[in-house]
Amino acid sequence: MQFITLATFVFFTGLVGLITWIITHKDDHDSSAGYFLAGRSLTFPLIAGSLLLTNLSTEQMVGLNGAAFIDGFCVMVWEVVAVLALVSMALFFLPRFLKSGIATVPQLLKIRFDHQTEVITNLIFLIAYATILLPIILYTGARGMIGILDVQGMLGISETAALWLIVWVVGLIGAMYALFGGLRTVAVSDTLNGIGLLIGGFLITYFGLSALGGDGFMSGITAIKESQADRLNSIGGEGSSVPFHTIFTGIMLLNLFYWCTNQQIIQRTFGAKSLAEGQKGVILTGGLKLLGPMYLVFPGMIAFALFASEGLKADMTYGRLVNEVLPPWLTGFFAAAMIGAILSSFNSALNSTCTLFGLGLYKNVFKKDATEHEVVKSGKVFGWLIAGAAMCVAPLLANTTSIFAYLQKMNGLYFIPIFAVVIVGLLSKRVPPMAAKAALIVGFLVIAIGYFVPLGSGDAKIVAKDVAQIEGADQTVKFNVFLTKACEKPVTVEYATQAGTAEESKDYTATKGTLIFAPGETKKNITVNLLADTTEEPDKEAFFLMLKSADGIGVNNSYVIPAGAAAAVARIFDAGTDTSEATKQIASLAKNALKEPDVGSKYITDYIHDFHFLGIVFAVLVVLMLTIGIVKPRETDWIQEDVKAVDMTPWKHAPTACVILVLIVLAIYAFFADFSILG
Repeated sequence: MQFITLATFVFFTGLVGLITWIITHKDDHDSSAGYFLAGRSLTFPLIAGSLLLTNLSTEQMVGLNGAAFIDGFCVMVWEVVAVLALVSMALFFLPRFLKSGIATVPQLLKIRFDHQTEVITNLIFLIAYATILLPIILYTGARGMIGILDVQGMLGISETAALWLIVWVVGLIGAMYALFGGLRTVAVSDTLNGIGLLIGGFLITYFGLSALGGDGFMSGITAIKESQADRLNSIGGEGSSVPFHTIFTGIMLLNLFYWCTNQQIIQRTFGAKSLAEGQKGVILTGGLKLLGPMYLVFPGMIAFALFASEGLKADMTYGRLVNEVLPPWLTGFFAAAMIGAILSSFNSALNSTCTLFGLGLYKNVFKKDATEHEVVKSGKVFGWLIAGAAMCVAPLLANTTSIFAYLQKMNGLYFIPIFAVVIVGLLSKRVPPMAAKAALIVGFLVIAIGYFVPLGSGDAKIVAKDVAQIEGADQTVKFNVFLTKACEKPVTVEYATQAGTAEESKDYTATKGTLIFAPGETKKNITVNLLADTTEEPDKEAFFLMLKSADGIGVNNSYVIPAGAAAAVARIFDAGTDTSEATKQIASLAKNALKEPDVGSKYITDYIHDFHFLGIVFAVLVVLMLTIGIVKPRETDWIQEDVKAVDMTPWKHAPTACVILVLIVLAIYAFFADFSILG
């Protein structure tokens, strides 16, 4: 079975590489226009395919479905609101980008403001891509592939060795696509992989719903409606990661930056054959994004229905679902499509890095008289250095406790300042270069302070430490339950055991009750009796301790997700598997369970939602730039010139198509909306 999976994986991966080489090996890879902009020859299918797959990385497939596992259908906001951003790109941003004939966003800021603004923005992009984006793409991709292909089992190596192996294999393949082929090679491979990923994504949903319902696809849809009616809501409540009101601040701004000014994403639109082709490609991408919830949200909800009682962490559920519902040969095909998604994000970011360095720094700072060949060569050399650094750093991220939270915070540092500068630059005529530089620096510093400068100790939270135990009669499992911060008045915590793969009254004694922490007290424990079970069962089972505070105190370490509650997991090992390894694991977990959790710190974002904070910073930066423009304006109005790089005739159906997309977005929200959750 593993051989079939591996064989189909290798076959489909190799097929994409061969077709890409056949199509692009005669392209112009020596001139800067040919290498960085595909000779301005991209048509709308390639633009749409490349845009879609550059966006669809392992972070999307694993992360967004993981978010749906926790929050339900409301996380589809990231896919649906993206459509509004793409409409803005097609009608407002793209005509202005192509009019100036730019290859990078910093080039536009040079035209609008000055050379220093371009250099600052180039450096911000390069540092962000090299230290944040590229290593995280490789790390999350490798984690996803380890789960789908069981690399350790196939090769007989450790998890750490498998992580390093996949990071370097994917990194080298992605670097060859990006650095030997240029933008058109990236666009073609993206489009081919995009077809595979869309097919695979829909197959996961189809087979998942069929497995859930037990009687075909439609029975699965019925099961979702009946079992998760409260979670099938387009409106996010206060407890979700995407409360409804945040759509109008941070969520909208992050989407606008991502789809309208993020170099990694929009570079393929700069290579459009004409404005009409670019608009058609962007609008087609918007139409395809409307399908996103089907394969980026519903699988997470299916996984919740199938695996919630097993205590899986959210980022593990998608790989588990793939392994559970797909036959081996389709698993190999989907793994190849997933590799394509990882490669797409990696080689697109790397190609953009080369472009930013070659055209933005080497040509404009280090060697202003450089030839076309030298510019392309400098980009390739720099790309190999950055790729090597990313491949070395990526496996080290295994020590990061929350990789997605880390990525989100780091992105906010540069997303908001750059977007504020671009939007004010395009909409104003007299704002001077000084304002742009001030906004970039002030925006970065303010967001960094909000994220990382503590304002005091954190609020009290409840933490139940994870434990493990060898199965058998007369043995007990002890949960250590902590308050991270002593309170001045008594705190009441309700607790109850809940079955997972282990069963009440057969594997353990059902237990429930109330803990009362006296003023100043921070530690209690709960004991659960294990029972001798002689029936044939899995080697490892689990039940959960559910916690709920009656005093409004939050809960950490959520393994299963009923609203407002959390679970510590007791793992029961078969007595026959009491190996030295199991003993060491239990000892390690027991030692960790005795450590009192850190109270943590409070930041600005603990008082105001992260997305509202970004919206406020954006508004402040816009006001700052406009104020500087009033106090010390440019001497003359800025007028954008048409450099005649491409045919600027717009697609005549673009406004109509965009209106249709917006109406569909509103219809989706209206159809699934239950506003009572906001009350």
